[in-house]
Amino acid sequence: MAFSIPLNNALAAKGAPAALRDHFEGPWVAWNTVRAVGSTLALGLLARALLLYGRLDRSPQSAQSARSAQSEQSAQSSRSSRSA
Repeated sequence: MAFSIPLNNALAAKGAPAALRDHFEGPWVAWNTVRAVGSTLALGLLARALLLYGRLDRSPQSAQSARSAQSEQSAQSSRSSRSA
């Protein structure tokens, strides 16, 4: 937003369309590219996080096995802490 608003204000100013385009196009394309790369990176990181934490696998069997594994781990850790 810090870059698009001033560029939009410059477009709203009265003047020769060709001159406005020359002034506007270069910075707009550069910041649009930055925004597109940032959005793509954010989407990729979100997909990776979802894959790492198993949110994309919604089958009941996998959810049940994940809960079983968690409860088994917590039982083992509580047994370990009691014996120590």
